[in-house]
Amino acid sequence: MTVNEIKRIHFSLQEDIQKRLEDFRLKKNDEEIFAEMIFCLLTPQSKAKLCWHAVENLLKKDLLLKGDNKQIVEELKGVRFKYKKAGYIIEARKFFMKNDGIKQRLDKFRDAGEAREWLVNNVKGMGYK
Repeated sequence: MTVNEIKRIHFSLQEDIQKRLEDFRLKKNDEEIFAEMIFCLLTPQSKAKLCWHAVENLLKKDLLLKGDNKQIVEELKGVRFKYKKAGYIIEARKFFMKNDGIKQRLDKFRDAGEAREWLVNNVKGMGYK
């Protein structure tokens, strides 16, 4: 795939991307946005369905924002590198709790590209896909 093809596809999806970003701004609270970000941290080299199931379990058991490393690892069944990724979850949680919170932080960006760049550079374990 060429750069021009990628740009063309991105342009064709721009409206959908903006609608999705607006959903985050209007409807989601910090915990919901944080959960979606954690899903992104879990998915590299793991099956998306297993990762989302793990996130749902963490939410249901109130561990996403309050669980310790051991409790989180126990819920990451089927997620590759679960020990490393549990650490990423805890680091991200500490980072956003001591700062503005994830929603307020992401609302400061003009567009998705700028927010994505910031996340990749500031959240350990977050990368480009």
